[in-house]
Amino acid sequence: PATVFTDDNEDDDAKIMLLDTEVYLISTKEVNVASYTQLMAAVINNANIKLTADITLSQEVTIQNNKIVTIDLNGHTLNRNLTTATDKGHVLTVASGSQLTINDSSDNPDTPEYDGTGVIKGAYTANGGAIDNAGTLIFNAGTIKTHQCTDKGAAIWNRSGATATITGGVVTGNTSTNNGAAIWNEGTLCMQG
Repeated sequence: PATVFTDDNEDDDAKIMLLDTEVYLISTKEVNVASYTQLMAAVINNANIKLTADITLSQEVTIQNNKIVTIDLNGHTLNRNLTTATDKGHVLTVASGSQLTINDSSDNPDTPEYDGTGVIKGAYTANGGAIDNAGTLIFNAGTIKTHQCTDKGAAIWNRSGATATITGGVVTGNTSTNNGAAIWNEGTLCMQG
């Protein structure tokens, strides 16, 4: 779990976060993203990302070690659009020591059964599908669908030593030839809501 330290100055564009025993400076300024190139730049800079368009990804998006990133799907789609198994065919990869939070501001908090229109789809890989998590994943809203893999979780592969917390959203229509069409857990998994 992460601890965030803030002060009363609302003009700050960053916060200090303690994750495990490491201290990180994270951006609190929202960055609007409408393309793969913008998304990659924002991920590198620990950004609080809000999608403003659907994005088809030519490569997986990796949250590198020591990065803390939030992606607000905002009713849009992240799509790998793969039709055959590909090495590194995930949509998102969370490296050890990093944290990814996925939200969807199109979600209506007054209607619990509605989990927004934001979608993560189109991964196809041997192990794991949409999200390959070796760090910390917090999935609050959105839909993870139509991913394929031959083994270990077509929607989420939560690796040994990793932590995944799922508080909302939908996981549907994912397929695995062998194990875990939805989630394959080797680490710590907490499902709420």
